[in-house]
Amino acid sequence: MSNNFTVEHCNLNYTNEFLLQDSPLNFKVNRHKLTSEYQENRWGIPSTKPTPLLGLFKSGKECTFLGAHTDRYQVVENNELFEYVRCSIVSAFDSDAYTTIDLPEDHDNLLRNVTITDKSSYDGAISMRDMVFNNSAFENVTNNGHTTSNALRIIILNSFDGKTPVRVYGGNIDFFCLNGMVLGSFDVLSKRHTKNLMLGNMSSSIRNLFLNYARFTVDMKEQSQKTLDAERGRAFIEACFKGMDRKTSSMLDQYDEERKTRGNNVWALTSAFTAYSSGTSAFFSSKNTSNDHQEYTTLRRQHTVQNILNSDSYRELVAA
Repeated sequence: MSNNFTVEHCNLNYTNEFLLQDSPLNFKVNRHKLTSEYQENRWGIPSTKPTPLLGLFKSGKECTFLGAHTDRYQVVENNELFEYVRCSIVSAFDSDAYTTIDLPEDHDNLLRNVTITDKSSYDGAISMRDMVFNNSAFENVTNNGHTTSNALRIIILNSFDGKTPVRVYGGNIDFFCLNGMVLGSFDVLSKRHTKNLMLGNMSSSIRNLFLNYARFTVDMKEQSQKTLDAERGRAFIEACFKGMDRKTSSMLDQYDEERKTRGNNVWALTSAFTAYSSGTSAFFSSKNTSNDHQEYTTLRRQHTVQNILNSDSYRELVAA
């Protein structure tokens, strides 16, 4: 089953290696060449395959299998990646760094009171750290008077089974319903696990992420006040999930719930999509199973919604 671990009130100015002590992501990766018999019995790969595979195993008593790759696959350890991103976030706010970019005067306060949640799927083969910057929170009021608090989140994604690249990206969290949003303009890093993988300097991209989020808050407030006819919203949903009757029906039910709470506005439609992607909707459950896929399912849904909210058709709907 997926395993979540949360630590609140973190200060990113200090190393957070201690966070990994009880985290499901606290493991090293061991590498072993696989025998031809293991390849064939485990995956059905013919033992005559010319290139022997390298097996990745989680360190520990059970030595859990994570994935198999050629020697061109570059492993990035979780603790090294998380610490690298933390240092990049801190350096993004160095005094010399923001002289040419308009960041909040109280920028150092953003790095305090951060909630960090570590998540995993497939026994850690997919690893995710979700950081919510609570001191970036702001209130949003819709055109029916509904008020919610929202904040910036930064997600770090790693994998050992080849399903995802190393990725760092940003988004929004709505504390009213815990809906999480991921936006393409918030991308910081996306690197495949190739042999010459280099993370590079992320400080500039992270500064831009904070600036893009500041612009997003303005757009969000505008969407919350902009009336949207319910039939237009329903038609948009039907077009997005054409041919998927059950999903369309559930999305329409979710949209109706959002309109009851938030009113007839663009943000209610956006929230219906983010409820789907976050697994917070009663109409779209994402259950834990023995296959341990819940976080990966959520990840794929977020990417689907990300594409929808960055589409030309959505921009046209908002602009109309």
